[in-house]
Amino acid sequence: MWRITCQPRKLQTLLSLLCLIIVMGFFTRSFFPSFEVTSYPYSRPSLGPIALLSAISSLKGKYDLEVLKLSLSNKIAYSKHHNYDFFVCNCTVDENWHAMWGKVLALEAILAKGYRWVIFLDLDLLITNFDTRLEEFFLEESFDIIIGVDCNGINDGVVMFRGTESNIQLLRSLWTFTEYSNEYYHEQTALWRTISRNRTIAKRTLLIPPGILQSYQDDSCGSKFGGEDFIIHFPGDFTSRKLANEMKKYMNFATFKDTIEIPKIEGKGCNCKLQE
Repeated sequence: MWRITCQPRKLQTLLSLLCLIIVMGFFTRSFFPSFEVTSYPYSRPSLGPIALLSAISSLKGKYDLEVLKLSLSNKIAYSKHHNYDFFVCNCTVDENWHAMWGKVLALEAILAKGYRWVIFLDLDLLITNFDTRLEEFFLEESFDIIIGVDCNGINDGVVMFRGTESNIQLLRSLWTFTEYSNEYYHEQTALWRTISRNRTIAKRTLLIPPGILQSYQDDSCGSKFGGEDFIIHFPGDFTSRKLANEMKKYMNFATFKDTIEIPKIEGKGCNCKLQE
């Protein structure tokens, strides 16, 4: 059975979350056909440091340079504050696949470096509480994947993977979901299907209630942002100008960097650059 963790100030969300999980369980079993996912053996985790990463696509990306500077400088500053490594990955996937699938390539590339935990952060979010350490989310050693949930099921705008070979194999298996190359939240749906239909993976997945891992500007799909929340996420079909304007409302400009090292990419794959 999946386990859920919450903080005292978020207890009011627990009941609604339990209802949400019941509904999502019915949804995944009725909407999706049955299928088999390879059950990977649990592998010994790495004892290395922690890495954060974000991915861009210089060929198919939707955001302009202003958004990239706001988003990446925020994450660089947070990583330096806690002595984490932070990578920017420039990824290109096949033309028949949505650019969001570059996230899967980027995660695999950084996991292969031997980090203890690897945390992916979408570009359309900001870390707003620098006092929160990532270790707070994986103090329990029985989980290999940590991810938040909202009204759409899981939201992999923030997702944490333990550095195991089984997680690398799991990421590679997502490419078998060709029906989601450009449909239904892309790689997020593929990951949700894998978790919801594989008992071994599900047991090692920790679902985080809304408002703890990430919050939104309103409560229509999750938890409305409060002043001490860890992350504010701006999911949706924002233009670059609108997203930049929204980010500036929450941005600590003391962390802003005007120059970000964006790695170049030629052909398919990912080029990941450790930010200094």
